[in-house]
Amino acid sequence: MPMNTQLGVKTESTWGTPVVVDTFFEFENESVVAEVSLIEPPAMRTTTRTQRQDRWVRGITGHAGSVSVPVMTKEWGLWLEHLVGGTVTTSSIVDSTYTHSADVGSLCGKGFTLQLNRPYGACGDTNAPFTYEGGKIGNWSLTQEQGGIVMMSADMSFEAMLQTTSLASASYTAGMEFLPWGASSITVGGLSLPVTNWTVSCNNGLKDDRLMIRSSYARREPVEASMREIMFEATCDFEALIDGTPAATVGFAQKIWTTAGLAATAADSVEAVVITCNGPTLLGATTYPGLTITMSAVRFDEANPNVSGPDMTTISVKGRALVPTSAGSTCGLAYRTADATP
Repeated sequence: MPMNTQLGVKTESTWGTPVVVDTFFEFENESVVAEVSLIEPPAMRTTTRTQRQDRWVRGITGHAGSVSVPVMTKEWGLWLEHLVGGTVTTSSIVDSTYTHSADVGSLCGKGFTLQLNRPYGACGDTNAPFTYEGGKIGNWSLTQEQGGIVMMSADMSFEAMLQTTSLASASYTAGMEFLPWGASSITVGGLSLPVTNWTVSCNNGLKDDRLMIRSSYARREPVEASMREIMFEATCDFEALIDGTPAATVGFAQKIWTTAGLAATAADSVEAVVITCNGPTLLGATTYPGLTITMSAVRFDEANPNVSGPDMTTISVKGRALVPTSAGSTCGLAYRTADATP
């Protein structure tokens, strides 16, 4: 077991200019690897029937891969601007809690340095720091299952990797806690929706193959090149009642279970989805730290009840977050924490 492994991050002042990481995260796994361009033109010469030993060039265009990180009650706010972009706003302290909020906005110029320690040796105790600069998040998801915690998975790309940077000294903020399933809840159209799992995922629409003839193989800063696609998925029981209310008399239940979520008009197939995930311990007198995801206009495209065995029939609900026509959030992330800064 690599006992000395660590993952550190710091936001860059200028994309592609590495900085010394100073915020450290617990993580489950990572898969960041080099992206390589192999140039081997099929030029022919007399009697040559295979590629010559000296007729190819290899260039590293960047690095990319995914990282899986649990959402904790402290320090996690660093990720907000890199997930959805925009400007992170911070409310005044209330009940010992700050709220750092971000919604969908520009990702231009935003980047981070990430350092991974990949220890090696028989005992896994020889440090091998890999420092990646010019980090961008192209795709990400926040997920939770019954019995689990809120997890963030992010597909990242980087401009370059350095192995000459010293390993940063890791330190972790005291009192950090997970966001457990028993402290989470979902409302759809203002109604409580009990689920066995949920996922919010986003494709930031980045063009990360900006490779140009400029005395370098490295990619230029990935930029937004398409509309973002933000999806909501959940699995719930196929019930006739929600919190004791007949399905025929409530908006969401009627739309999902009577029309399979495929109503003809926008008004009949779009609802607000709010996911609230709390930590287990109060920060002040009444406030729990945690994360709230608000999507004010989710269009439900699938709501299919299926029998998959003797267990209770379930519904797989899928929808897409849209820009609301009135006040609201496309995909607002509100992080409640004792941290004064995100």
